[in-house]
Amino acid sequence: LQPEQTWHVRMCERRGNAIAVRPKRVGSPEFLDAVRRILTDPAIRAAADDVQQEYQGAEGAAASARIIESVL
Repeated sequence: LQPEQTWHVRMCERRGNAIAVRPKRVGSPEFLDAVRRILTDPAIRAAADDVQQEYQGAEGAAASARIIESVL
């Protein structure tokens, strides 16, 4: 993963809407347990719903472009 992807996963995990699993662990029992928990844990679902509502209507790509243009 790129550094910003790792950071993003960590931030999502802190918010409670993700479980970080190292890429080398994909396919392991740890990974499968994380997937099962993501699909069944109501607290994770609620956190994901909160994030979805907060980002609703956000135009991330346009906002990023404005920031980049202002710096250049």
